[in-house]
Amino acid sequence: MIARLIFTLIGLWISILGTDFFQKLTFNNVNDREVLAWVNQKPITVAQAEIGSIYLFGQSYSDMSDRERNSLVQVLIDEELLIQRGELLKIPSRDIGVRKSLVSASIRDIIGEFEAIPVSEETLRDFFHEHSSIFETPKRIALDVIVLTKEASAQHAQSLIARGLGLSEVAETLRLDFVIPQDLQTVPIIHRQLGAKIASTAVKLQEGEISPPVRGSEGIYYMQITAFEDTILPSFDDVRQSVKQEYKRRGRNLALRKTLDALANEADIDIDITLASHK
Repeated sequence: MIARLIFTLIGLWISILGTDFFQKLTFNNVNDREVLAWVNQKPITVAQAEIGSIYLFGQSYSDMSDRERNSLVQVLIDEELLIQRGELLKIPSRDIGVRKSLVSASIRDIIGEFEAIPVSEETLRDFFHEHSSIFETPKRIALDVIVLTKEASAQHAQSLIARGLGLSEVAETLRLDFVIPQDLQTVPIIHRQLGAKIASTAVKLQEGEISPPVRGSEGIYYMQITAFEDTILPSFDDVRQSVKQEYKRRGRNLALRKTLDALANEADIDIDITLASHK
């Protein structure tokens, strides 16, 4: 009785999807459409039984005893009855939650097919070499940056630099705070902190070199690179798991996109441009 109730609840979930949707997900080969039973002119097929037996009992339908097969067919009949009831009530077309469930189920089915395809070591290595920039450790720069708001202070700073002082010593002498953190940072972060004009000058410097004065929105800037780490490409073996994850992520997206494009090409889609456009 409990088992029957569990199977009925499973059937209730499937009922939300609708017969046509379920059949599209399960029937990939016309040869699989051997009918075991009819429910209001809707077939219960061997293909459905095979999926149900694996999912519920962990074994192939052909390996089950006659008694187990009869029990499974009855479960499938119960599911079909619930499916037809869901269709009669037009649940999928009225309930936004059900529509989301339909979409989620379709996506899981599409990406599940891709996930089931084994990935060879050669494929992963080829992907790594074609998309190596994804796995690089980006270039990082440590900068001392000061800004002077008065012309006299800028002249004083220039004279200290001319005497061979570094910006750290200049900042200490003039009691200035550094504009950005002095730690190693990536170039995009430096751009966000200093703006394009100031940052573009900074990243062109050699290590230890002090920039000429650059006038910016806050005053006159001086910059000095104090440390530098070039871009590093790790070996394939060091990032193999990351390569596999990225390959799978892109593959899932591509599989979904191809399926959606194919469905769109087969569908009759008519969009009212006036209503669809944003107002």
